[in-house]
Amino acid sequence: TDANLSGAILTNTKLVGTILTGADLSFTDLSDVDLSKCKINGAYFYASYFDKKKIIRISGGDVWLAPKFILGINFGFGISLHHTRIAASNLKVKVKPDISFNASFRGMYFLKEFFGLLFDAGYQFYKTKEELLEGYNVVTGLSYPPTETIKLSFHYITLGLAPVFRISKKIYLFAGPFIGMNLTKKNVLFEHKKIAFGFFAGIGYSFKLSRILHLITGIEFKMQIVKWGDKIIYDPSRLLGIYGKLSLLFGVK
Repeated sequence: TDANLSGAILTNTKLVGTILTGADLSFTDLSDVDLSKCKINGAYFYASYFDKKKIIRISGGDVWLAPKFILGINFGFGISLHHTRIAASNLKVKVKPDISFNASFRGMYFLKEFFGLLFDAGYQFYKTKEELLEGYNVVTGLSYPPTETIKLSFHYITLGLAPVFRISKKIYLFAGPFIGMNLTKKNVLFEHKKIAFGFFAGIGYSFKLSRILHLITGIEFKMQIVKWGDKIIYDPSRLLGIYGKLSLLFGVK
């Protein structure tokens, strides 16, 4: 129980019926080892070498198969807003959040047991609004009531790369930069920049659905570090969003 066999060579070893509860078998050579009928609740098999046909014959227990490379699809839904006001300074305004979502291909490759790289490529949608609460006429000196709500939407193709840390085998932490290509249609308010830069960060928890399939849920924050364009009528700002995330990833190796 809780044995540390990390890095051991157990080729042709007879382990049938052995109690391996909580054992650390990371980087262990399990070639031709028959693990059938073993008690393996919580056993850890990160980067282990084993016969896949034999591993299927393990009976009972929660085997932790932490792959070096996982790849799949990722979805996020949440809220977004612009970081600073965009209307003229003589107007009282209130920046409000609106809906935002993204969808991407996501993968993680682990260089070490608990450290690797996360890459993400996909589509990003932002929606924001700014309510005009009160205006001020510089000629008459009088205030006037709001006349409109400025609503904006943005479309990007993004590519992100970040270091990722795996904690307690199932918790993931990551933070890094991203680059985006602006697909938003031109309008009379701004001169849109084609390229956007920013950073994203998040935390996720992994649920093992099968021997190779992982469901990761979490929270992610995303923010541009440069303004989305140049002024024509209103001042451009930076976009930020926070999302609930759901990723379905397959262990490749």
